[in-house]
Amino acid sequence: MAFALCSRPLVCLAAAATAVSRRGGMPRSDHSQGAMLSALVTARSPRARALLSPRTASANPASPLLPHCSAAAANEAETEEDGGAEAGAAGGDVLRVVYHRVDGDYAGWGLHVWGDVECETSWQDPLQYSPPPAAGGGGGNGMGCVEWRVRLKAGARTVNVLPHRGDWKDCTWTIDLATLPSPLSSTSSSSSSPRTPPCPTVWLVSDRQHFFLHRPNLSRLPKGSLDLFKAHWVSADEIAVNWDYSESDYGEEILFLLHASDSASLSLTENGVQGADSVIPLTLDPAGLSSAVRLKFPHLASFTCLRVSTSTPIPHLHRLLSSQTALSCSSASGTPIDATSLQLAGALDALCLYEGPLGVHMEAQGGGTVGIRVWAPTAQEVTLLLFDQPHASPPVERVPMERGSEGQWSAQGPMAWRGMYYQYEIRVFHPSTNRMETCVATDPYSRGLSANGERSLVVDLSDASLAPPDWSSLHHQKSPLQSFSDVSIYELHIRDFSASDPSVPEPHRGTYLAFTHPHSQGAQHLAQLSASGLSHLHLLPSYDFGSVNEDKSTWQAVDEASLRLAPPDSDRQQAAVAAVKDADAYNWGYDPVHWGVPDGSYATHADGAARTLEFRSMVQAVNALGLRVVVDVVYNHLYASGPHSPFSVLDKVVPGYYVRRDGEGRVESSACCNNTASEHAMVERLIVDDVLMWATQYKVDGFRFDLMGHLMKHTMLRIRTALDSLTIEEHGVDGKSIYLYGEGWDFGEVENNGRGVNAAQQNLHGTGIGSFNDRFRDAVIGGSPFGHPQQQGFATGLMLMPNEYEESERQYRSYIYDSSSGSSSSSGEEGEGGSGGEGEASVVWWRQRLGESVDVIQAGMAGNLRDFAFASHATGNQVTGGQLYTFGGSPVAYAASPHESVTYVSAHDNETLFDIVTIKAAAAVAPQQRVAMNRVAMAVVAWGQGVPFIHAGDDLLRSKSLDRDSYNSGDWFNRLDWSGATSNFGVGLPPHEKNGDKWDMMRPLLANQSLRPTSADITATSHYLRMLLAVRYSSPLFRLPSLELVQERVQFLNAGPAALPGVIVMSVADGDSDSPMAQLDHRYRSLVVVISMHPQPFLLHLPSLVGRTLVPHPLQEEHGMVPSHAHVGPWFQADTAMLTVPPLAALTLVEPRD
Repeated sequence: MAFALCSRPLVCLAAAATAVSRRGGMPRSDHSQGAMLSALVTARSPRARALLSPRTASANPASPLLPHCSAAAANEAETEEDGGAEAGAAGGDVLRVVYHRVDGDYAGWGLHVWGDVECETSWQDPLQYSPPPAAGGGGGNGMGCVEWRVRLKAGARTVNVLPHRGDWKDCTWTIDLATLPSPLSSTSSSSSSPRTPPCPTVWLVSDRQHFFLHRPNLSRLPKGSLDLFKAHWVSADEIAVNWDYSESDYGEEILFLLHASDSASLSLTENGVQGADSVIPLTLDPAGLSSAVRLKFPHLASFTCLRVSTSTPIPHLHRLLSSQTALSCSSASGTPIDATSLQLAGALDALCLYEGPLGVHMEAQGGGTVGIRVWAPTAQEVTLLLFDQPHASPPVERVPMERGSEGQWSAQGPMAWRGMYYQYEIRVFHPSTNRMETCVATDPYSRGLSANGERSLVVDLSDASLAPPDWSSLHHQKSPLQSFSDVSIYELHIRDFSASDPSVPEPHRGTYLAFTHPHSQGAQHLAQLSASGLSHLHLLPSYDFGSVNEDKSTWQAVDEASLRLAPPDSDRQQAAVAAVKDADAYNWGYDPVHWGVPDGSYATHADGAARTLEFRSMVQAVNALGLRVVVDVVYNHLYASGPHSPFSVLDKVVPGYYVRRDGEGRVESSACCNNTASEHAMVERLIVDDVLMWATQYKVDGFRFDLMGHLMKHTMLRIRTALDSLTIEEHGVDGKSIYLYGEGWDFGEVENNGRGVNAAQQNLHGTGIGSFNDRFRDAVIGGSPFGHPQQQGFATGLMLMPNEYEESERQYRSYIYDSSSGSSSSSGEEGEGGSGGEGEASVVWWRQRLGESVDVIQAGMAGNLRDFAFASHATGNQVTGGQLYTFGGSPVAYAASPHESVTYVSAHDNETLFDIVTIKAAAAVAPQQRVAMNRVAMAVVAWGQGVPFIHAGDDLLRSKSLDRDSYNSGDWFNRLDWSGATSNFGVGLPPHEKNGDKWDMMRPLLANQSLRPTSADITATSHYLRMLLAVRYSSPLFRLPSLELVQERVQFLNAGPAALPGVIVMSVADGDSDSPMAQLDHRYRSLVVVISMHPQPFLLHLPSLVGRTLVPHPLQEEHGMVPSHAHVGPWFQADTAMLTVPPLAALTLVEPRD
């Protein structure tokens, strides 16, 4: 019998059906190859949790058939006794899909189809049902259902169908056509017969993962479903379930039973749960769940509590946990009421928490042995498979592993095991298939791998041959770091660093070893930034990820010489990149498979331990350049789950535990796919252990946490505590100097602490952990990653240099004013003027927007401190950062100390800074003014309090040819030219998949050669960032470490309704040896930062600075980066307190000490 199990999402990104976007840390999903999805033999049912993005093909929403099928013919079908129907259309095979909703509500429901069909539907245009439901629900097929006809490709084998209403989904059913009882029609038979034979039919019932081959008797369907996991075993003796059945409803006692089957033989019939080896009665606890459970699982707090007898022996409980389990509810007379399967994470934490060693350990006893351990508490049997080859060879030894009392399995062997490869063969119940599976898995605690993570490597990381010379004394080579307020970050992709750098030897391009060539163009660029003060180099994911084949012999590449001949606005380049995008060497790598091993695609040899030595060599080389190393870690999701995918690891070892599941047992996918659950104790332990491994074994200096808000706050605090315990004397590293930061976005199932207090921005106050300040980013550049691409911000011309989109918005505001005031005119006056009319009203609206943006920027430049009070630019009133609000109603400021705010305007996500300016700047803005906009944006990042973060190449006016999501756009669109000769602008329209809807906007920009920056512009901008950094690190006043110091010293002076729009003036004062304010800077008594986006120079009166002797910062003068002076006299006139404000520029003035 063919059926589809409603499994959790099995594979993410190109491995099957879901792709991840790195847009400001927010998720998107995207189908990939339907053939790979159908091969999974499962169905995904994430319902409303995850969005499926539009497919490229579009179906006719008015027809129940796909294009080329006849809607009229489809409605002529006759119901057969066995549920078959005539395929009323000729010209191809047709599948009939009949769908019954238990709630009887069909309004708005359509069918999304893909696979072996003539035309796949788009998400926005699903197939519409036929016939329409009759009064009272349902149609004319005898079951109160609706139906669709789906035309198939010739030779079709598999079809995927997903009923949905908007983003609310039922299950996804994958249908193996070969198993259907009714033979497919053929074109020849239909053309030769006056009546076409019955077409194959499947029957679907909402929320039931099995489909039916014949019309089901709805009155005899089992009550409940074992395919859904609605019950939660949350502690040793508590089971939580959202049932509210009472004796008054049934007139007799209600019985609750726990069923278990060692062989996964449970089934649900009309008589209830059958096939159990063990049945345990449960007791209803009217007091509800314990406070500890409600705290750990807040989303279950209101659930009914059923108690397992505390007299149940622990070994028996362990046996239950390694079985298929189900919960049933029935009346005392035996009438079934409901049934469901159980999620076991809470019970595993309570009964199987293990604190001993895991993975490979070299042990001293008996002259030395190798110990290998894995935590697999739900497994019935685990066998260690040992191999003498990395691939395609049978095991040379099979070693039965011994189970321990806390779910750990162990094996010991001779030191000859070192250098061998291994896997675990695990006999375990898997909730995604609801059956016993024999899973072959690598080690979650792998420290070495064969290529593509096929097998784990028995490796000793303390082996001296795996370390470069002087590795043990690396701490002496690291640049000093006095405070996290001294941190500044440059974000770089490992392959981008050298793939296009001719000064790196060809065999090392795109690898870890590229960093070991100190005289390469890239290394020299980093060394110059380091000499100017930059402290940290952030490397995009470098752990083992699944989206690049580590067998380099398979890599494909575009013909760059040919593509260089294509016009700058051509679609030829992106077509060539798209053709090889899943077979080339490129991906950002946010697709984790093994967290604890460097990725093999960046190593010269992926098999064996070369990647360990080469990664360590890279860290040492970067440290030698004067930079500390940050690794980008992705603990919030997995590349794959389920029992079969070669990229699934954790979900084979303890199925259903490491992933976060929804109320029906489906794997959550808000992070993109296969979300992890750090609220589970052993998930948290694995994350903490992994961080400590990277800190001690690879001596990295910081961690950037992808979608950190999807981790629990207590996980992050445990990481911080564990790192703080590391010392140079004992561990060779100073753990207290390791900086932690990440994406503190709050969304999905964890939003508003839905799964516990999460590591979101608003919850990190006072932790010392940094989070990206997206409020600051949006205020500086305008809009958001999800808004109109031409919405402007402070540095892209808002109000003062409006683009066409902003002008249309202003005119719309004028029209609204005009309509509400009763004027006969429909458009406002141009410019900033107007007296009492609609033009003035629209300019007031514009000025308010700009003022609010400046307030957000000022809060960010003060460290985004929640409790910092300052004069509002918009109103002049005193406000705190926490009293400013985003468009969504969240407080703008959330930090307790400046280093808890990471200040940025661009990152690998979304467009580069240059591309952002290109898109948002008005058409009339001259190229030099666009360059100035880039520089101003970098200045507000570099000269504020907090942690500055710069995307690699922003200082080189780097372009990705307007690509908003280049994670899989290859070397062509991600090219980084350290020489400064080119910016990579105008190398073709960016890939259609992520940018096609904006091609019409992009074409004229890419074709405009005047927008391409010159080599001189690039070189000057590179010098400009070095100047910004040098100025920042010249004075501790730019790097104040606490709220108290910022509040005492920082003021914003151009404030209130009379403020000059588009100009930020920040003063930072210092004390003297005899003043109450402590002296921090021995050279400067104060400094004043002026950031101007006004296109004209102005004189600004600043009475609070009267009498100050303020001159341009010597380093800004030394670099030749002081803006041109349009007025006679000094920049600041002490006697009149008049400041000359430069146009489109940033200026730091200092008050030297005597």
